[in-house]
Order: sequence, then C-alpha cells, then structure tokens
Amino acid sequence: MRFSHVMSNEDREEARERHHRYLAVAVRAAQAGRIDLLVLDEVLDAVHTGLLSEESLLMFLKNKPADLEVVLTGRDPSEKILSLSDYISDIRAVRHPFERGVLARKGVEY
Repeated sequence: MRFSHVMSNEDREEARERHHRYLAVAVRAAQAGRIDLLVLDEVLDAVHTGLLSEESLLMFLKNKPADLEVVLTGRDPSEKILSLSDYISDIRAVRHPFERGVLARKGVEY
C-alpha cells in the first residue's frame, strides 16, 4: 500500500474500503468476546487522512465491551478521540535508523 499522499483517487477509495473492512473484522471479534486486547496500529493516521471515518471509530470506542483494552496508535488524534481515552502517551524519537540513512523497511516501518 502506498502512502496516502501519493495515492490516486482510485487507490484512496480502495484503501478506504479496506480500512472499513478491517475495522469491521475487529469490531466483530471484540463483540464476540474473542479478544482482550485490540491494537489498531496507525488508525489515527487513517482517520486523519480520511481513509477511515472518525465516526465509525468513535462508535466502536463508545460501544466496545467494557473488558476490552484498545490501543490506538498514530498522530493527531481529535479531541473527540482523546476524550474517550483512558491513557494518552506522546512518544518521541530519541534515535531512529532514518537519521543514519536507513530507509523505511517493509515489516518494520510499513
């Protein structure tokens, strides 16, 4: 998958559909009680770039099972998302391979 800022309109639409399908799978697993912890990696970026509707994520967070822990990663969470969060961490890079000229690696950075 390409970064959203270089996607064609067709690619963006396919990515939107894929992100909503992925969230639906996670919601079904959560509602069925099959999981205790759900990590939605980079979901905040998906919302921020319009690849996932904030409303669908908020609806899930408001209606999730009480015993389900949810971890959202990414940048620029909205105030609405922050207001539903129990823990908020701001992680900063102290050292990163990119600083030594190492490009993003499949399976690590993307």
